[in-house]
Amino acid sequence: MKSNNNKIAALFDEVKTSTTSAFKKLRSGKNPLSGTLTRLSVIQTTKTKLLRQKYQQLKESRNTAVSKQDSTSWENSLSGEGMTSKEKINQTKLLMFITGLKVFGQKISESALIRFVNNKKYFNFKAAAAAVFILISCGIFIYANSAVPACAVLIDGKDIAYVSDRAGAEKLLTSMKKEKTAEWNRRVDITQTVTFKNTKVKRYQVDDAAELQNIFDRKLNFVAVATAIKADGKTVAVVHDEKAAEEILQQLRKSYSTEDIKDGKVGFKEKIELVNIPVSLSDVMSPEEALKLIKEGKEEKKVHIVQEGDSLWTIARKNDTHVEDLLKANPSLEGEHLDIGQELNLVAVEPLINVEITGELTLEETVPYKVVVETNKNLWRGSQKVKTNGENGLKEVTYRVVMRNGDIVSKEVLQEKVLKEAKDKVVVKGSRVVVASRGGSGILGWPIRGQITSRYGKRGRGTHTGLDINGTTGQPVGAAEAGKVTSTGWQGAYGKMVTIRHSNGLVTRYAHLSSIKVSVGQEVGRGDLIGLVGSTGRSTGSHLHFEVISGGSFRNPLNYLK
Repeated sequence: MKSNNNKIAALFDEVKTSTTSAFKKLRSGKNPLSGTLTRLSVIQTTKTKLLRQKYQQLKESRNTAVSKQDSTSWENSLSGEGMTSKEKINQTKLLMFITGLKVFGQKISESALIRFVNNKKYFNFKAAAAAVFILISCGIFIYANSAVPACAVLIDGKDIAYVSDRAGAEKLLTSMKKEKTAEWNRRVDITQTVTFKNTKVKRYQVDDAAELQNIFDRKLNFVAVATAIKADGKTVAVVHDEKAAEEILQQLRKSYSTEDIKDGKVGFKEKIELVNIPVSLSDVMSPEEALKLIKEGKEEKKVHIVQEGDSLWTIARKNDTHVEDLLKANPSLEGEHLDIGQELNLVAVEPLINVEITGELTLEETVPYKVVVETNKNLWRGSQKVKTNGENGLKEVTYRVVMRNGDIVSKEVLQEKVLKEAKDKVVVKGSRVVVASRGGSGILGWPIRGQITSRYGKRGRGTHTGLDINGTTGQPVGAAEAGKVTSTGWQGAYGKMVTIRHSNGLVTRYAHLSSIKVSVGQEVGRGDLIGLVGSTGRSTGSHLHFEVISGGSFRNPLNYLK
């Protein structure tokens, strides 16, 4: 309402400006009197039309843009409060002449008005312009607020509209019922009681036929007999008739049918009923809407398209859910393998009707090869080689399956037929342990046999942090104790190096290797092959640099070696 008031006020300002301008030109002599009067007449006609249109927009709220107090103040201005008696008379004469009204029972002649306007002593053109503006505006409001005979339209005893033609309103209501009856090809009724009552209302409150029809569409509840689709006694959708309901159920069956199922029987998990019930026309669904609702349920379906780098964990985290929920929403997933472009449901879709297919399904399945391990005492422990490559086999399996909404929910093996035998993979693993005992009493075994070329401690200006043991390139290096490999690879001056963390809190390092035979995370046993002696990094010849770390500090390896 406040917005409409502002618009009307702005329009009034425009009227006032235009009227003032006309009077100024009349006073300056630039326009003849007849031209000015014509212009004022056009202003009044045009702006009056616009103002009335604004009042039409206010009808719905049953209120007016200007309060009674405002109208009173305008009436005071029009009556000339604050003016001298001579100004009031002269002002009134001018206004009466322009509007065609009589003053003291007579009409003012044009020649008399010209003499009056040219008399600067008495003519106040600003006051005249304001008075014309007030007169036009008040006239419009008086017109809009004047009481007129009307007919009140009531729904269940409450006024919902006012019309000038009762017969037209009754005819409109009958026509709407006939149109809806023809559209639905069955009887259409209204649940409310519509009555009419003669009354008087303000002119702006009267609605035309188009407005009344919109009100009827919004307020009236048109009902007819339609067909409800029920699943286990619950209504899941309402459609036009039984034919439409049967077509929807047939489309539902067809959407999950597959030629892969032999002797398949298609049905519904729930007990389905079609029942004719009276419903509001607004509750009746189109076949497309009903089928979508039945298949996807009331929860909005949300999907994620798998992109490179996605995993179930990252997808769950991005969408504020859990991996378990994703697996539940996508029952066809096997494990956590995802394909780029694959569509995943983010919300578990719970159909209102479930389609079940029971029958025989024949599939060709891969038979994975077995891995056979042989030991070789001539190979170092921790090393292995493939003696014979394996080959997968192939078999044909016939299942009795139950599919629900396209997903297999249970299956029973009826028959298996081997099409191709699987071929075992034979792997030879070494059992030879790297042992280099020197008769010590420590807890670690020697990683290689060889002469100590540089001991732990001060060397030159620095400190030698480990033990250098002479060796030949390619000589096997064994783990000093069982543990877990924590790092492998190039480490600056150390060259190729392996680091192992042991259960007793010790950490051992093996540097200057020519080759690394383990990987990060691998569990190794005492004496297992972890690499080969070399001279990588900052080294003067083939040897093994061996370090022991305890509590974050370097220790003398000789105190720990046997």
